[in-house]
Amino acid sequence: MVLSALFARAAPWLVAGLLAVIGIQWVAINRAETRMAQAREGWADERSSALKAALRQAGLLRALRKPTSDPAAQPPEPPQTLRLSGVVYTSVLNPQDGRKNWHDIVSAFIHAHRDHPDATLVLKMSHHSVASFVGDILTDLRVNGEARCRVVAIHGYLPDEDLAALIASTSFYVNASKGEGLCLPLMEFMSDGVPAVAPDHTAMADYIDASSTFVVESCPIPTAWPNDPLRRVNTLYARIDWESLMQQFRASYEVATTDPARYEQMSRAAIQTQRTYSADSVVAQKLADFLSSVSPAALAGQS
Repeated sequence: MVLSALFARAAPWLVAGLLAVIGIQWVAINRAETRMAQAREGWADERSSALKAALRQAGLLRALRKPTSDPAAQPPEPPQTLRLSGVVYTSVLNPQDGRKNWHDIVSAFIHAHRDHPDATLVLKMSHHSVASFVGDILTDLRVNGEARCRVVAIHGYLPDEDLAALIASTSFYVNASKGEGLCLPLMEFMSDGVPAVAPDHTAMADYIDASSTFVVESCPIPTAWPNDPLRRVNTLYARIDWESLMQQFRASYEVATTDPARYEQMSRAAIQTQRTYSADSVVAQKLADFLSSVSPAALAGQS
């Protein structure tokens, strides 16, 4: 009875004490979470600033900007000027296309031209988002070590006059793809007299040879078609020989800097190769020959 009476009198005080302790702990936890959130925000701001500085240092032409809901409210891109000189290698590609194998291009270029400040690799990235490649290219630059050569990534649309200026400034077009259906950028540069550093597999075998190109070795590897959901291994891709790619970077640089006569010969051969392969008159004649071999009934869609 006595214990019951004492407990009944003490219970309100015990409840109040417990509530006070719980309240103090809640306040402490809340303050701790607030400090952690502030720390995360500060770390994110610091990381963002470091990334932007790295982008500028790496020569990327566009800084990251926070997207806004209204595209018209986006600040206009400031004009950018890229000055190219020396021996310039260019590749035009979609960084999200796994066939293009552009990481090998970057690493082989750096290892070949680490001590050549007059060597520049230009990657014209054909993708709507700079985030599709910026992290990867910064990683490539970091892991391949210090180098005096230059790697430049161009993001966004180039007007015709800027593309023409890029072609005119390019010494060699570079391709290290695992497979091509045609590779129009390579053909476009070669048509303007730019020799290539490229393999001679898949569609490129139709127009790549040693007269106009420093041919990169490759070998066939079993693989699946890209869009096959079952991933059945019933086709081939070409594995690029990285050592060969690196050596051809070196050989092409040697020709560009010490053998202008051979470079000029390769430039003329590149033009002639594309003229023989893809000139309007050549394509028109091939189309006419094909159509003449097809019966009129087939052309009319009759069986």
